[in-house]
Amino acid sequence: MDTEANGEILRLRTALRDLLAVSSLPVAWVGRQPRDIAAGLADVLIGSLRVDFAYVRLCDPTRSAAVELTRGDGWKEFPEWLRRHLAVVRWLSGREIIPDVGGGTEPRRGVVVPIGVNGEGGLVAAACGRSDFPAEVDLLLLSVAANHAATAFQSALAEQDLRQVRSELETKVAERTAELRRATTELQTILDASPVGIALFGRDQAIQRCNPAFERILGWKADEIAGHTVSLLGDGRDRPDGLAERLRGGEITSHIETRLVRKDGTEFDASVLCAPLRDEAGSPAGFVGTIEDVSKRKRFDDDRERLLEGERAALAEAVAAKQRFWDLVNSVEGIVWEADVPSFQFSFVSKQAERILGYPVDRWLSEPTFWADHLHPDDREQAVRFCETSVGEKRDHDFEYRMVAADGRAVWVRDLVTVVVQDDRPARLRGVMVDITERKRAEEERHAHLWFFESMDRINRAIQGTHDLEQMMSDVLGEVLSIFNCDRAWLVYPCDPEARSWGVSMEHTRPEFPGAFVLGRDLPMDPGVAEAFRTVRASSGPVRFGTGSNHPLPEDVARRFSIRSQIAVAVYPKGDRPYMFGLHQCSYPRIWTTEEERLFQEIGRRFADALTSLEIFRNLRQSEARLEEAQRIAHVGYWERDLETNRVTWSNETCRIFGLVPQECALDRSAWQNLVHPEDRQMVRRAAAEAERGGPRYDVEYRVVRPDGEVRTVHSQGDVRKDESGPSRMFGIIQDITERKRAEAEVRESEGRYRYIFQSAGVSIWEADFSRIKGAIDDLKSAGVRDFRQHCSAHPQFVEQAVAMMKIADVNDATVELFAAASKDEFLASPQRVLLRETLETIAGVLIAIAEGRTSFEAETVLQTLKGERLTVLFTITLPPAPGRFDNVLLTLMDITKRKRAEYLAGQVFDSLPDRVSIVGRDYKIRRVNPAVGRKWGVTAET
Repeated sequence: MDTEANGEILRLRTALRDLLAVSSLPVAWVGRQPRDIAAGLADVLIGSLRVDFAYVRLCDPTRSAAVELTRGDGWKEFPEWLRRHLAVVRWLSGREIIPDVGGGTEPRRGVVVPIGVNGEGGLVAAACGRSDFPAEVDLLLLSVAANHAATAFQSALAEQDLRQVRSELETKVAERTAELRRATTELQTILDASPVGIALFGRDQAIQRCNPAFERILGWKADEIAGHTVSLLGDGRDRPDGLAERLRGGEITSHIETRLVRKDGTEFDASVLCAPLRDEAGSPAGFVGTIEDVSKRKRFDDDRERLLEGERAALAEAVAAKQRFWDLVNSVEGIVWEADVPSFQFSFVSKQAERILGYPVDRWLSEPTFWADHLHPDDREQAVRFCETSVGEKRDHDFEYRMVAADGRAVWVRDLVTVVVQDDRPARLRGVMVDITERKRAEEERHAHLWFFESMDRINRAIQGTHDLEQMMSDVLGEVLSIFNCDRAWLVYPCDPEARSWGVSMEHTRPEFPGAFVLGRDLPMDPGVAEAFRTVRASSGPVRFGTGSNHPLPEDVARRFSIRSQIAVAVYPKGDRPYMFGLHQCSYPRIWTTEEERLFQEIGRRFADALTSLEIFRNLRQSEARLEEAQRIAHVGYWERDLETNRVTWSNETCRIFGLVPQECALDRSAWQNLVHPEDRQMVRRAAAEAERGGPRYDVEYRVVRPDGEVRTVHSQGDVRKDESGPSRMFGIIQDITERKRAEAEVRESEGRYRYIFQSAGVSIWEADFSRIKGAIDDLKSAGVRDFRQHCSAHPQFVEQAVAMMKIADVNDATVELFAAASKDEFLASPQRVLLRETLETIAGVLIAIAEGRTSFEAETVLQTLKGERLTVLFTITLPPAPGRFDNVLLTLMDITKRKRAEYLAGQVFDSLPDRVSIVGRDYKIRRVNPAVGRKWGVTAET
């Protein structure tokens, strides 16, 4: 128990020490810059509270000045948290405690403390890994330190302003000195021109100087009275008692009305003002006197008396007007009220209260908390706090909020409040509540229109910012995600319930809600997706799914991807199938407003126009690219010649054919002809001239000499285009046929070599067309035949049909000799005559090899000559690999009749030997034994 008490005492001492340290900060911050104050506060928080993260923001809304500073990395996501939090609540109304700030392996607790009303003075945030953070002491230290820092921050800003003012004052003093000199001159001019008589008197009341008006009013010249004592007042008549003594004492006398005597002895009514002068020691040094002839004014005294009588009558009228005022209060289009402080209970409410909000006046006056109880729940805390703060500061204020009317309506009011102060304390409040519901509605409509046009401008900029279709879709969806503040924006294609599959063309999401689809991947159509497509296409506008709509979200999809609300619309680009454009709200069950639906539908229409335009542009670019690529691959370019200017225009491939750089390829006819081979120029000119005259079309092969000396052969064709004045231009194509010409020569040479080898070969070679046989085998595969060995065995007629479909195109001389034909024509007339029944088994093997995709087949078979003699041959056929053509297949037949006879005779001799003989292979296994071995040991080669 003592240990716990000691621990508690230690903690209290630590807290007290930290509190004293924080309390001493204002002294330490005197004279420091605003940013140093923020840094000092952050260091104090890190040192005193032992936190892992501290954020300080100090600001003065009246000066638009703010500084912010961060210490530690325990809450890296704080700026993003603050941005999202303020986007929801708009201002910080009180302390916020965050159980886990995230961003680390260890949990941390955070706290945010606003400075001033709604955080107008800034805020302080801290994060710490202690489980009890923030404790009450921590919150106290944070609040005290934050308030001290805010005060020091304001003082520092005030000192800056004071220094600036001092500098400006010094500048102004210098300017005023010069002005004073100018003013002295101007003052003398004014004195001379003034209609009021002005004179300067010494301490002895002798006149020292006077202006012309003084001379004119009294009739004395300045040189006559200078240095003489002249009384401004008559001889005792209307003279105020003790005036001379008061002037000697330095007292100002203002507008004394009296009678004065002129030089000629006449009297007049005058208004006299005397202001004393003092010397450097502060002693009386004389006075300045002014005289104004008010005789005319005196004549108006009677008139003034009559006016006073009128004023008294007006006062009586004012009393009556007071009653009319109260009548007016009750007719004002607003609630005039008076309330006590600090209870805010109404002591007076005009009759308009019942009309505007529907509650009887008695309830306003009898219920102590009527005002707070009938504030809109969303505005109650802010409105009460703002009013309490303003009253505490004895500051008149006006603010806008909502009240709940008797029928449940939300009524916007603007409350103009006057704080009545007595004995330096707020005593009561008076104000007028003006119904501004219609104005608010108009502002909301204007804001909605402005938001609509600004949003569409952002969409248009995104669409016009690129000609790339995918980039445009990405940019637009990025803007849509920001405009609607939703969690996903996506574009699905095609929006066709009859399609076999669908895919996501583009998707943008917020980090906390990953993508619901896989981009660029086709997904099979299922009933749920097909039904959504039908629903969207059946609607002329956006379709809502989820909260507040007639279309529920699919449960599995909504649960899997955290979808709370969805809105979608069909987008119909011209010349293509429709898309489906949609948004997901995952953070809360959102109800889409009418303005949002209207903007969403308009974006969908603009999307359709953009997709149409970019699809056309992309098709055009693809067509141009394909044309350019086709020209490059085929070495075909186009050209055009203006017959009037002889200017020649070439495509990029034409430039490459002539060995020129496309970007530098700008020629006239003479420059082009210089690239033609000298031996071919005359032929080219003649062909062009004949085409221009209406003769044969331009079609010529000629050679060109590239700048590097290489010679190429080209084939050029063109037509003459005419207008109303006759032939105007020629347009044509040109193809580099150098490789074709070289290939044709090589083919001819290769054909010669092949024919030589074909004819001089010592074995029989057949060139056969098996294309019909290959087609018949493919038909059987399409019909489901897989085992062709079994099929040929079960259907021998198929083999015979294949023999009939085989066409022999050519044979070599060895074939004619082998089969005892008189000529090649005799053999080719009926090559099937050399086939026997045994040969069909070999033909079946060829069919099986073709069906299995093999590239060769070899077998020994029996044929006959045209004279009927049997031949044993080694049959070899080479087949083309897939997907090769079977219209030119080579068969080779090697006559092995003599070899087979020799093998037979050798076997007969081996079997007839009396000695025991065996044949052993390289692996020392017995390959064959003669009968003598069997008779001796009773074994054979198999055993």
